[in-house]
Amino acid sequence: MCMRFIIAIALSFTVFVSGGLYGQAMSVEEQSSPSIENFEYGEYSYFDLQNEKHQYFKGYLTKAYREFGKRSDAWDADAEALLKDFELYITYVEPGLIPYKMLSTSGLDFGKIGWRCEKLMDQSCNDPLVLFAMFRMHYKKHFKDEHYKRLTEAYKLLPEMKYPVDIRFLITQFFDSFTRMNYEKLDESYFGTTLDIEAVKFFQFMKDKPELRRVYFSVLEDWFKNSSKDVLLKSRSLAKTLEERVDELDPWMYHMFRGVHALEMAWAERGGGWSREVTSFGWQGFDTYSRIAAEHLKKAHEIEPKFAEAAALLIRVTMGASDSIEGLKDEWYWFRQAIAAQHDYHPAYRWMSWAMRPRWGGSHLKMYLVGLVGLNSDRYDTRAPLELRYSIKNIISDTRLYLILEDPKVRSFIVKMFEKLAENESYQSNDVVYNYLLSSYMTYCWQMDMREKSRKLAIKLGDNLDMSATALPYKMPLDLSVILAYTGNYAERLTESDKAFAKEDYDHSLRLLDEILVDIEVDDSIHEKEFGFIKKRFVYIRMLTDYINGEWTELIDEGEPNVGWEMVFGDWEVVDGGLEGASKNASYREGLMLKHSVDFGHRFKVRGKATLMGESPESYGDRYQNIALFYHALVEKNCHDTALRFCPLTDEIALKTDQTDVPSKYLRTKLDRTVNFEVHVSEEESIVFVDGEEIGRFEHAKAPADSYKSFGIGAYTNDRGVRVRFDSLEIKKSK
Repeated sequence: MCMRFIIAIALSFTVFVSGGLYGQAMSVEEQSSPSIENFEYGEYSYFDLQNEKHQYFKGYLTKAYREFGKRSDAWDADAEALLKDFELYITYVEPGLIPYKMLSTSGLDFGKIGWRCEKLMDQSCNDPLVLFAMFRMHYKKHFKDEHYKRLTEAYKLLPEMKYPVDIRFLITQFFDSFTRMNYEKLDESYFGTTLDIEAVKFFQFMKDKPELRRVYFSVLEDWFKNSSKDVLLKSRSLAKTLEERVDELDPWMYHMFRGVHALEMAWAERGGGWSREVTSFGWQGFDTYSRIAAEHLKKAHEIEPKFAEAAALLIRVTMGASDSIEGLKDEWYWFRQAIAAQHDYHPAYRWMSWAMRPRWGGSHLKMYLVGLVGLNSDRYDTRAPLELRYSIKNIISDTRLYLILEDPKVRSFIVKMFEKLAENESYQSNDVVYNYLLSSYMTYCWQMDMREKSRKLAIKLGDNLDMSATALPYKMPLDLSVILAYTGNYAERLTESDKAFAKEDYDHSLRLLDEILVDIEVDDSIHEKEFGFIKKRFVYIRMLTDYINGEWTELIDEGEPNVGWEMVFGDWEVVDGGLEGASKNASYREGLMLKHSVDFGHRFKVRGKATLMGESPESYGDRYQNIALFYHALVEKNCHDTALRFCPLTDEIALKTDQTDVPSKYLRTKLDRTVNFEVHVSEEESIVFVDGEEIGRFEHAKAPADSYKSFGIGAYTNDRGVRVRFDSLEIKKSK
């Protein structure tokens, strides 16, 4: 490990700190902020962990399958190809909220993996290791009972097979947790082995393999932290089993499991609400399990002081229970311990940033200092400097303000971070990673009013802009065309148009845009994306003006069909003047959705022509093959979410609101795949017409006046592959 002596940071930032946060008087808490000088930075990084995992798993699973697997000429080639991919998957995919893919991309083709999984299912593959890999990489989020049945059949074969101890445990642990999370109960006696049996063998195996401690904690961390009720209860009984045989087990892995489990139990007892909402029994349980967690995690850290894992978790313990546990050191101590072990260990930064929030007795200044610790590592070959960005985003989320980015010193550190990272070969060597970094840099430059730098980055990126990197808290992702338009030759007049729009002087706003479009016709230097933005802006304001004036307003413009629409779920494209969408990997009921950016209120009429183009090959039922309209509230407010569905395969029109105690309502009527519809929407009812004939009325809970008022189209489905097309769509304000 290395020691870096950091130049003292003057806490006199003109806006962020000077005179206190955001110009207020500096509090005693802020004046006594901890020093981040002389931080010790461990040389070990996620790269080293990935290398250890890669060295262990590369060829290991495929070899085990060849020697011990349930083989067949029908599926051997596909099974080995899948396991080869899984060896990469288990190497590169880290547990927790933020996979470490910024610097290392596995190159896995998940579309091809899905295809191979389906093929193996068709070939009747029933090897437990192969099924485990199939579910981890593909079926975990979208499976059917028939898929789970095959997994069950394969798992039942495991006790008689001779797979190595660690592989047997990985399979068993996954099957146990997956079953408990998705089904009501698990009858372990049916399978000839249990989680307890396989876990004891695994923890015994680990006693002779201390070099695999980091490898397997990384693989099993999500399971250790699983807080779902049934899994947590099972882990509690497993903890008792392990305690009875503790002398036979690897001490570090045992204490890590017990510590993490106790920590999750502590928070389960407490609940996730505000402290004033916690009952006396909740506090008692929280205190008891926090003490157990602290005891085991401190022992784990004593065994492996050069590992970051236990120290990072002790930040979380200290955050919630430091006052009640005698002798427990503070968060900054454990943060230093974690970073001294591994300079880029993200959970340490994550928990420290959370612990320093004002609600936990910290301050936004302290949150900022956590990020500076990462920047000051000077390890621009890893993601450690990006922890500054992570802390800044947390401050913005907590304050709902962007004032921190107005401080010149903060800006200088952000620029330094991005510039140094962009110069490093670790980023430059991978186009995907490099484009993500530049896209994020462009976004921060834009937000910090560094418009020219933002424009240069936008032009450099071009079509390689990564939209996922442009989203900041409480703001829409930043499109390339926006930057080019507001930094180009017409930026001043475009801004003037926006000011008129903000004052609801829509006619003046439109006239200014029209004048710009006339000038653009003879401007050969205009960037096509800049021109496209201004044209779409004109269409959008014209659309809004028509709606406000009480006219039927075309929402699928003949020249610019996608103007005003924002993609929420699924894949959407413009085809022959219409909007076509296909659902994919739906994890929400609204598996396919575009929403409109205009606030249409709660009273309007909408009419149009839509077609159910294709059915999902893996449907949960014909009602999931539908054409849907969404209104009153969308996913931002999970309340009174109204979905009106046209279901041609069942000849039904259905209305569902997001109220668990209110079932769907149905109207029976003959429907073709192409539906010409009109719906009159008010706060309390929807009147539905098909081909000009009134079909019926739906009453629904009155939409609150302050609820989300946008409007969406798509399909209300969990299925993948549902395809719909909207040829026309008009909306009119109701009185």
